[in-house]
Amino acid sequence: MIELTDSVLNILRQSRSNCENVFHKIFDQAKNECEKYDAPLWIPRRCKSQIFRDNNPSDDPEHFFREAIFVSYLDHLIVEMENRFFDQKQKCRSLWGSIPTVCIAMLRQTLLKIEKSYWKYIRKILVPEQRLFLKCSVG
Repeated sequence: MIELTDSVLNILRQSRSNCENVFHKIFDQAKNECEKYDAPLWIPRRCKSQIFRDNNPSDDPEHFFREAIFVSYLDHLIVEMENRFFDQKQKCRSLWGSIPTVCIAMLRQTLLKIEKSYWKYIRKILVPEQRLFLKCSVG
């Protein structure tokens, strides 16, 4: 489930970063439908002070609807999905450590890191003669 939500979020983020091309395809389809039914595409009028809707300065309907609707909708959807699935991700990650094979793999990795840092520390504090003896005995 985590992988699915992550892949959906990645698709939404890619659409957001490439919003001009993605929305252009959507807008072309909408424009074709409007032409088929003789419905005009117009931009809502702008006001000096607007508090209930976006007041984007644009003379192009595609630019206006992309900024006012599409981009804000994608941003809202991304934030809501991240918030909705954050708790489930944390619960799944905390339970991940209870799987025995994962525990063993994590333990091995941790032990290898500790062993490497231990030998680095030992090599630092030894005098050159002791290092030579250590190389001969450890390998």
